[in-house]
Amino acid sequence: MKIFLAGAVTGTTEKQLGKYSVYQGELKKLFPKMELTTPDVIWEYRQKVIKKYPEYTKIQVDEAMVKFDLKRVRDSDYIVCDLSSLSTGLGIELGVAVENKKKIVFFFEKDSKVSNMITGAFPKATFIEYKNTKELIQRIKEYFNSAV
Repeated sequence: MKIFLAGAVTGTTEKQLGKYSVYQGELKKLFPKMELTTPDVIWEYRQKVIKKYPEYTKIQVDEAMVKFDLKRVRDSDYIVCDLSSLSTGLGIELGVAVENKKKIVFFFEKDSKVSNMITGAFPKATFIEYKNTKELIQRIKEYFNSAV
């Protein structure tokens, strides 16, 4: 199984970034042999491109990273998104996910401002609200234990 973990990275809070570790930990417990793409995997790829091709401009590095990112979306079985913070890149990833008929599950913290474009554009996706980290862990387990 391949899972792509998506959500805001640039300009987001430490709290939001910390949630990705929660998702990663819980998904690895549920599916120890899965291939998980996280924001860290994308960032590490970017750093490899910079090191391998020091002559690349920022635009060339960005282009290589985006190609890698979107290939991972296309190759994934599930796209797991945290919508608690807004992200332009997430919208692009989700467009590719829909084009490729991927299963999408959205998690969001209670009282988050989830975009109407997301709820309206993805009516077949699963939307799961949580109140705190403990409930997030519970919801991840419930969803994947019943979905897989």
